[in-house]
Amino acid sequence: TGITHLYGQGVEVAKFASGATTITGTLAAGATTLSGDTTVGNGYGLVVGHTAQVTMGGGNVPELQVLGTTPGTDGGGLGLGVFSANEYGVEMYFLKSRDPAIADGSFAIVNDNDGVGQLRFAVDDGTDFNTVVGQFGFEVDDGSPAENAVGGAFTLDTTTTGGSVTEALRINSSQNATFAGSISIPA
Repeated sequence: TGITHLYGQGVEVAKFASGATTITGTLAAGATTLSGDTTVGNGYGLVVGHTAQVTMGGGNVPELQVLGTTPGTDGGGLGLGVFSANEYGVEMYFLKSRDPAIADGSFAIVNDNDGVGQLRFAVDDGTDFNTVVGQFGFEVDDGSPAENAVGGAFTLDTTTTGGSVTEALRINSSQNATFAGSISIPA
């Protein structure tokens, strides 16, 4: 009943099913409004501001990319905002599990030193976009992780002029800070 498939130049570009639509290829030029949940299949990615995913930061190809040429005007930025009359601001979550299946109802506790999330800062070195100049993140800092009791550590890494990414600062689960270099306090 009704349209079940949409073809463009002999190629299926959309499939309509009860409660779901599958789209391959280009949807439309200009603005497209989707209502309801939108799912991008694993291994495909969502790119805003460009026509393809870009390899960056140590050879990674992030699934979500916001790219542009003019900061503040047409891209390269990600804006998150909360507009409400209360004390809550924007939240961003990083999640780590050792369960190989995504949210299937089973769980597998993390191990000590497992990475939880990292923000990496990469540059164009004249050859590619894979040179990381700095990164910070969180990892599990707990020899015996347990239900609702997992310690965490914050790390800040910088890159030497020789290109080696090196941990510069660590704040462990006991709130002790360790600096890799010397600390200068100007008079």
